[in-house]
Amino acid sequence: MLRFSQWICLMIFSSTIWSAPLNSTNETVTPLFDSSSSSSILHDKSESHTRPPPPPPPRPPPPRPPPPHGPSDGYSSGGSSASATATAVAYCFSGDMLVTLTTGQRIPIGKLRAGDKLLTIDGSKIITSEMVMMLDKHASIEGIFYTITTMSGHNISLTGVHLIPIITVDGLLNYVPVRDIKKGDILYVVSNGTLIQSPVINVKLEVKVGYFSPLTTAGTLLVNDILVSCYANVKSPDNAHFYMAPFRWYYQLFRSLSITEPFGSHATDGVHIIPLSMYNFARWFRPSTLLH
Repeated sequence: MLRFSQWICLMIFSSTIWSAPLNSTNETVTPLFDSSSSSSILHDKSESHTRPPPPPPPRPPPPRPPPPHGPSDGYSSGGSSASATATAVAYCFSGDMLVTLTTGQRIPIGKLRAGDKLLTIDGSKIITSEMVMMLDKHASIEGIFYTITTMSGHNISLTGVHLIPIITVDGLLNYVPVRDIKKGDILYVVSNGTLIQSPVINVKLEVKVGYFSPLTTAGTLLVNDILVSCYANVKSPDNAHFYMAPFRWYYQLFRSLSITEPFGSHATDGVHIIPLSMYNFARWFRPSTLLH
């Protein structure tokens, strides 16, 4: 099934390859020497044998070691064989976050399974969404998260480029990376079963254990009763949700055939091949769609 998913992913982005602009540069050729300097070179030719060779250029400093997992970092299992892009796509919630199922039960985000019905928000009302797959899972890895606290007493911890909607003065939702959240920004939260707006009163960095990134059919979910996006490291969550449509159709088709986990159980830690592949395509052919 994963091969079929990869084929779909390739089809999604194949059209972008041919439309990607080609960069062209104008190079200037610098002559090794000119006629004005040739006479001095010949004049000093006899002395060149007695002069010591010039010292070698200084060696460049060794590369700096990578920083620990931080607000804009993720993690991919596999040791030295894991690619840098695997690290780059892991943007998630901390392991102590809770999600609310439609039954009212609150469970740790890492316990979500394909087919779970959970709550989210559409417009100004609470609706039901469905868990599709876990895009990334690292249960025992420490990382640095942005922890946001609202006036209503709600809090949430995410990595820095995960998207979260703030309510504008016009009442619209504007998705921004968590690292750009500041005091006074208004978030949607659910308090005692009622949807309300609450301003941010504090933003801080914390070290926590566990990375989890679920994908839902709605592309959003309530984590610790705060509305957040399922997407990260992209400028437009709408575009990301559009490109994920074939995978939602694939999921719904195989769920209708009583296949409970169309994308596999993802029991082992790591970034799922689907977001990894899509990130690689965007990185090479549509880098302008990604956050930096």
